Amino acid sequence: CGNLEREDRFFKALPFALQAQLRVLTRGPLLRSCGFFGDLSQHCSPGLRQVCHQAITSAVVLADETCFQSGEVCVVTRFIEKGQLVYFPLRGEETIVSPAMYLSEAALWVKW
Repeated sequence: CGNLEREDRFFKALPFALQAQLRVLTRGPLLRSCGFFGDLSQHCSPGLRQVCHQAITSAVVLADETCFQSGEVCVVTRFIEKGQLVYFPLRGEETIVSPAMYLSEAALWVKW
């Protein structure tokens, strides 16, 4: 059993309110950098706490891995915490996406 698995079991054993608060502390700063979530934080902190606790998961993307491709159903928004991603649009120039930036924001409100 690896360290991450032990940490995950320990975390899940904590009371729900403490889990939620810890997730706000760790995920909140990155989310607040996005205009929508920054506003949500100011006007509805319980809403941000719910998003941090119930709707956010972490994912590791390796070098040369494709996160998503044109034509795929848009179901996530990616927030960049470390490193960089390169976005290759169908038209236009590639864009470097760095920490505190995000991709696929439209997934939050557009039905594809």
